[in-house]
Amino acid sequence: MVEYVVSDKYDASKLWDYYTARFLSDGVNHNDLVEMRSKTRTWEDWLDVWCELADRHEAWGEEALKGGARVTAGEELWLAGLYVHYGQFLFWHDPEKKNAAQRRKVNLYRRAAPLLLPPAEWVEIPYEGTVLPGCLRMPVGQPKAPCVVLIGGLESTKEESYLFENLCLRRGIATFAYDGPGQGDVHIDLPMQPGFERTAIAVLDHLLTRPEIDGERVGVLGRSLGGYYAPLCAAHEPRFRACVSYGAFYDFRNWEAMPAVIKDGFQFVTKTGSWDEAADYLKSFTLAGVLKNLKCPYYILHGERDAIMPAERAQQVADETDGETELVLIKDGIHGVHQVAHIERPKMADWLAAKLRVP
Repeated sequence: MVEYVVSDKYDASKLWDYYTARFLSDGVNHNDLVEMRSKTRTWEDWLDVWCELADRHEAWGEEALKGGARVTAGEELWLAGLYVHYGQFLFWHDPEKKNAAQRRKVNLYRRAAPLLLPPAEWVEIPYEGTVLPGCLRMPVGQPKAPCVVLIGGLESTKEESYLFENLCLRRGIATFAYDGPGQGDVHIDLPMQPGFERTAIAVLDHLLTRPEIDGERVGVLGRSLGGYYAPLCAAHEPRFRACVSYGAFYDFRNWEAMPAVIKDGFQFVTKTGSWDEAADYLKSFTLAGVLKNLKCPYYILHGERDAIMPAERAQQVADETDGETELVLIKDGIHGVHQVAHIERPKMADWLAAKLRVP
């Protein structure tokens, strides 16, 4: 029996304080955020409050679609899905409710996908007895475009990257966001496991069959834990021409100092029975000896006050690479440096455009 010690550790008010910058930078409406925070009295309210606002935006989206306002419908359905996502993203202690919300989020995104500008194509790539679900979006007016593969973190999923995708698309870069083992709707079939680089090989094999993708100009960007996966994949797969860690991740030696909500998350996605079991399972997850094989240009964005992965680990990642590596440390930046996302995310997209040789 897996037990999660949650209610006495998750202070909803503190989580709102910590994650508000992330919510806003990912597209949560400020007025909605204020309303949801006022309604969240305890942690047990969290998922229901987010879903209440999601219901509202879903209804607006359906009304817009009936009236022929397809752009508005797509935006509202996407936003409803984002709210369901943030309702379930830390709800580790109730797998039934979490997984039901995960399924609803995917359904909302799939309804929004053809209505987005540009639209998203749902893709399922066969992988080890299951599929890797992903979303491909192409920049307008380019018959053959470079592409960046987007990898989420512990609690982020493919549907969350929409606004960063738009930054890339406006710069002429196609985007492919996908869920791997332990992420999104894949975690039900496959827990977090060593060998994530195999997913990147499967993704690249698929993308290179697409005539609209320039296979000589494909990069990879990972966020948070994805900032571990991205260089891991690029080190094993030379077809990647550029790599970005949006938050670096070297190994799990900082386990004891990680917040309880993060430890619970890793216990959940590894399908282990306790924090100790999760910590033991994660010992093999390290970039030691790997980074010397990363030969493409590499950009690392990290916060100096990151409470999950200390800045010295980001420096270690940079120091162990042999190629062209740029480390950007943000003073007072927290994990994901979301408080300056409006400045740093466009810079990452600009860097990708330069390295993938977008005219």
